[in-house]
Amino acid sequence: MNFELGTSCKLAPAGGKVFIGELKINVMKNINYKEKSWSTFTKFSKQNFDDFDFSNTVFENTAFESCIFKDCLFFKSNFNHIGLWGCDFINCQFISADMRNIPIGVDGGILKNCSFQKCNFQGQYFEYPFFDNCIFDKCKLKNINFNDSSFRNCKFIGKLEDVTFNGIYNNRKRERTVLENVDFSEAIFGDFVSFEDCDLSSSIPPKTRNFEEMLYIVDLNNIKILSTGTKDRFVIQKK
Repeated sequence: MNFELGTSCKLAPAGGKVFIGELKINVMKNINYKEKSWSTFTKFSKQNFDDFDFSNTVFENTAFESCIFKDCLFFKSNFNHIGLWGCDFINCQFISADMRNIPIGVDGGILKNCSFQKCNFQGQYFEYPFFDNCIFDKCKLKNINFNDSSFRNCKFIGKLEDVTFNGIYNNRKRERTVLENVDFSEAIFGDFVSFEDCDLSSSIPPKTRNFEEMLYIVDLNNIKILSTGTKDRFVIQKK
């Protein structure tokens, strides 16, 4: 199976679980696309992928439209240059996946009961996905604009830096609350973790300080943006 995240590994039959260090990974029954790549452009439309193993799959030259992924594993998958429109992911695991160039949330899309472990989102630009009961565990979350993304009952573990919730390019009429019961208690906020017109009353701040202590108005031209800003709490003056 060629897993490399831990020092020990217990194998299980298809449909069972693998334990790699502290990670518990579901073993998928369908391995048709495991370690697969596409040399020519291939489009999938209105298809259901149930219990698929996409470990080490390279999705370049593929597009998925109105597809549903359920109980799938994406271990060290490479999503760079994939096309993804209106797709849902239910009960999926993303582990050490390269997600820097994946159009998350184009034409909507729901990600429910999904876990993202040590995935690389660096430089990612989101559209308007809905994350429901998801966990982001020690992922690379730097230079991220969540734009019109919505989060409910989600948790962030690890460092966030230069991350904007309800980003500056949000332009859709909202159907959901931006942040609802989001747990940042095990998160570390670096510089410029920003919230634009977000209600944080139901969310849990990092353990070190509360939101009121950490966030301030960084731009007097837009007082709806609260951010960790810089350590010296620099403020952009009103024009």
